[in-house]
Amino acid sequence: MAAELAKRVTAAESDLSGASAVAAADRREAVTGRLENFLRQLTGEVPLDLDSLRALGRRRAEQGVPLPALLHAVRLGIQYVWEELALRIPAEDADGTSALLAEATRFWSVLSVVSDELHSGYRDSLAARARGLREERDELLDILLGLPDASRQATAAQRLGLLRYGTFQVAVVEHGQSPLADRAITSGSRAARLLWRLKEPVSVCVADLGSAQHPDGLREILRPASRWRIGISRRFRDVADAPAARRQALVALGTLPSSEPGIAQFADDPMATLVASAPDTAIEVTEHLLHGVLILPEAERDTLLSTLDGWFAAGGSTGAAARALFCHRNTVRYRLRRIEELTGLSLADPRASALLLMALHAHLRR
Repeated sequence: MAAELAKRVTAAESDLSGASAVAAADRREAVTGRLENFLRQLTGEVPLDLDSLRALGRRRAEQGVPLPALLHAVRLGIQYVWEELALRIPAEDADGTSALLAEATRFWSVLSVVSDELHSGYRDSLAARARGLREERDELLDILLGLPDASRQATAAQRLGLLRYGTFQVAVVEHGQSPLADRAITSGSRAARLLWRLKEPVSVCVADLGSAQHPDGLREILRPASRWRIGISRRFRDVADAPAARRQALVALGTLPSSEPGIAQFADDPMATLVASAPDTAIEVTEHLLHGVLILPEAERDTLLSTLDGWFAAGGSTGAAARALFCHRNTVRYRLRRIEELTGLSLADPRASALLLMALHAHLRR
């Protein structure tokens, strides 16, 4: 029975997959073991060997046997056992025929269990393989984005399928503890290839823009994910410059107001970029320049700083700032004079105004 069933399985597998993916001895051994266990289970001597079924599913996945071919082999086996038992019952043995028919439900039940266990083992093998590939890719991305070492980075890039020279960009995405499901948007990136290093709370994306026609590069591609906080580097040509690009992306991320979503690219806002490049120093300078304002009660402090921010946003126009802030222009003038008194800096002095703008940027992005 085992020899005949192995022959049928081989023929069926070849029909389904175009070739026999398993050595004859391996298939014969598997068929013999499963057939013996099934028949002894029918007699009530032993239970189904579920561990062996899962192991067989894993092995066939590793050997590249298509899952439909594996499950078809199971159906062939159950059908073959039924046929053989039917042939062994004499035509005049009505009791034997009735006894076999009474087992039909158990046959279907066993078919279901065996198929499920093989499928489970097969799925476990695919998951383990995908996990191994993902871990290998993550290690290569860590090398590519890590300490500068052009030789190691070129090798890592090659193994990742990236050319040494091309058009690249790096983005960092701050998504807290939420999964970065938005990586699915890469499917619509029109020839750009994105490689994600997923971490919490900040993930990194290395983009090979290739010949993709994206005037805004990663900013355009990641725009659907703008509910996150995203910093993007400038484009670069040598893949070994990825570590520097990652630092640029982190600086760009630091230019966004704290806790607010958005997308920023390196050097979009030169003042904010300078502040984000040296955040600790910027905070020290801010506390020195704005000390008189920062020690005020919270409501008064926030009112003065929001007025100053609105005035800068309006290009120094008191009237435009008043309209944006929904207050009278004289109110804006009074608040600005108050800031000048508390800081000792005149907004009429370009250098003093620049210092206040820098300090304000640093404070708002803490």
